[in-house]
Amino acid sequence: MVRSSARFLAWIADEIPRAPLRAPVRAPHDRRVLPEHDHENQRAADELSPETSPRSTTRSAGLSGLEPAASASPDDPDELDELDELDEPDEPDEPDPFEEEKRVAFAMLSGIELGLMDPEETYELMKDADSTLVYFIFKWLKKHYHRDHDDHEVMRRRVKSVTNQYRALTRKAKSGEADPIVEWFEGTHKYRELSSEDFIDIIVDKLEG
Repeated sequence: MVRSSARFLAWIADEIPRAPLRAPVRAPHDRRVLPEHDHENQRAADELSPETSPRSTTRSAGLSGLEPAASASPDDPDELDELDELDEPDEPDEPDPFEEEKRVAFAMLSGIELGLMDPEETYELMKDADSTLVYFIFKWLKKHYHRDHDDHEVMRRRVKSVTNQYRALTRKAKSGEADPIVEWFEGTHKYRELSSEDFIDIIVDKLEG
């Protein structure tokens, strides 16, 4: 064992002077010096490194061919047109051509519904009104405030106070029932599902349109 060690040391002493100096091999991401016998491991590491892997190379090549999107220039006519559109104020809504008619019709309905007018005032407002409109107003009050409604009895008394005192309004409403608009409305809408405002809008637009 001693002679073997001596021979090994002698061999080392003979080999060291004749060994050429070589630059240390460094891994791409490692500062440690790799031993000479790890060259094969180094090549394998290089093949798997992000800089040399096929996926990384392909992605880098694809990205390198892309140019940054040009930002919109203030001098671009299309951009200026868009800015002008943003600065333009919204156009006001067109006036309702039947606004006055709706105001009067709503006053007739709410006068009875809310008890705002006595029977004499209601009659004066409704006596010259369209017979179909009069029919619709009384029918909405009856159907919207149906038997299961909490205010059914209150509304029934208010309607009766007008129709019992002014039979002319009852006859007017009866004549308006024959209008084809009544059949159209009752086949399309439900009285109880419409608010008073929506109801008046639909009826007046249809009668006046």
